Amino acid sequence: MKKIFYAFFISFLSFSCNPNEDVINQKIRVCSGDYSTVGILVDINEAVYNEDESVKALSKYSWSSDDFSRILNGNSIPNHEVGTFPNPDNPNTIREQSVSKRFTLCPTLISETGLEGYPLVKKTPLLGRGSFV
Repeated sequence: MKKIFYAFFISFLSFSCNPNEDVINQKIRVCSGDYSTVGILVDINEAVYNEDESVKALSKYSWSSDDFSRILNGNSIPNHEVGTFPNPDNPNTIREQSVSKRFTLCPTLISETGLEGYPLVKKTPLLGRGSFV
């Protein structure tokens, strides 16, 4: 009876396993640290027309992944509301620019708070703007 149960159990496992899960587990093992973004929010491809008065353009971006990197491609057009551009403090207009960035699939935690390694910003009382310390 035990042999029949084990045979059924093994065959059940072999048919119920997701083949993509095996690939993801292999990639996770490649990471030497505690964290992995393998299989998280990949294969995203979005194109949305931004009707905002300062934009009036098609926003395009995609996230994909290969064996080593998370890949962001886009055209730098925001997919959300923005302020008025140009304006007195910023003479630039929002325009299309090509973006292609690669990020590791195996990030390392550098800080529990997220502040170490970056300059601290404090308010300058007279100007009301941040300054690096």
